[in-house]
Amino acid sequence: MPFQKGNTFGGRTKGSKNKSTEVVKAVYAEALTESTDKLLSELNSLSGEQYVKCYLAISKFLIPTLAAKTVEAVVSQGMPEWVERLDNISDEDIDMILSDK
Repeated sequence: MPFQKGNTFGGRTKGSKNKSTEVVKAVYAEALTESTDKLLSELNSLSGEQYVKCYLAISKFLIPTLAAKTVEAVVSQGMPEWVERLDNISDEDIDMILSDK
C-alpha cells in the first residue's frame, strides 16, 4: 500500500526525544559531574596561551553564540552644515582663534 497524504501512523511524534540520545546525554552529564574537580585542576595547571585556548574552547559549549547582525547606514549627499561653515572660515581667522588659546 503506497503512502497516502494525511497518514499519521508510525514515526515519532513532533517534539519527542530520541531515547538513545537522551541516555547518552544523561551518562555524559553524570561523567562530567563526577570529574568536574579534575577538569578544573587540569585547566588551572595550564598557563598562558594553552589556558586561554582551552578556556575559549569550553566556553563555546556554555555560552550561546550570538547571531550576526546586518547594519545599514543611510548616507546623505553633501556635507553637514557645520562642515560647510568650517570650510568657509579663512586661514587668518583660524590662526586668530588658535592663538587665543
